[in-house]
Amino acid sequence: MKTDNVNVERQLAIAEAFGIESADAIMEAAHMTYNAPRGINIVSACIAKLQEKIGEFQPKEVSRKRRKEPARAVLFGIKLANVTIGAAHLTDDVSMEMAVIRACIASLQQRIGSGEIKAVPAKPAYKKARYDKKDQPQEDTTAKEAV
Repeated sequence: MKTDNVNVERQLAIAEAFGIESADAIMEAAHMTYNAPRGINIVSACIAKLQEKIGEFQPKEVSRKRRKEPARAVLFGIKLANVTIGAAHLTDDVSMEMAVIRACIASLQQRIGSGEIKAVPAKPAYKKARYDKKDQPQEDTTAKEAV
C-alpha cells in the first residue's frame, strides 16, 4: 500500500515537471515573436484554452466587437495549448492529465505576473519617425529635376 502511494506521488511529480516544461516551451515560443504584446496574446490564449479544458475558464466581458476569426497570435497560442493537452492526454490517469495542465497554467500565470514579457510603449523618436511621414505630403521632385 505504501509503495502505491509513493508511486502515485512520483508520477504526480513527473506530471507537474512536464507541465512546467510545457510552460517553458510556450514562453520560449512567445519570446520568439520579438513583440511583447503579441507574446502576451499567445500566452493568454494558451492559458484560456488550458483553463477551458479543465473547466476553470471564465470569459471576460468584451466591450468591443469580436473578430470573425481570431488573430494569428491567438491561434498560435491555442495550437500550443492543444499540443500540451494532447501530450497530457497520453497518460492513463485523468488526475495525471489534470496535474500536467494545472502545473502548466500555474507556471504561465506566474511568469506573466512576474513581468517576464512586458509591453513597452514605443519611444517618442520612433513614433515620430514612423508615423509623421505619412501625414506630410510628398514633394514632387520631377519638376525640380526638369528645370
